[in-house]
This record gives sequence, C-alpha cells and structure tokens, in this order.
Amino acid sequence: GQEERRWRRGDLLAILCAVALGVAFAWLVLMVQGLNSDLREANEARDALAKQVEQLGEKPVAGPPGSRG
Repeated sequence: GQEERRWRRGDLLAILCAVALGVAFAWLVLMVQGLNSDLREANEARDALAKQVEQLGEKPVAGPPGSRG
C-alpha cells in the first residue's frame, strides 16, 4: 500500500545519494591524480631547465623540491 511505496521511495533516494557520493569520490580521486601528474611534469621541466642553466655555466635559481630556490 501507501507505506510500501513510501519505503521504496526512501530506498531510491538512499541509492541515488550513494551513487552521487560514489561519483563525487571518483571525480575527486581523478582530479588528485591529474594534479599529481601535472606536478610531476612541472618538476621534470624544472629539473631539465636547471640542468641547462648549469651547462651554460650559471647557477639555477630553482632548486630541488622543497627548497626556496
């Protein structure tokens, strides 16, 4: 009857909330992975540039990760 239909509606709402949370969590994980990849590429580019500067006989301003440069 009416109670049974209301119970199903509550189940549907709970399932939709769980799916929405799952999608949000998956999106967050993908964004963090993307940022991690971007950071790795930026660090590699910085290292390559520092190496080029050293080969030209100068001292690079950018240092290893964690340094102030």
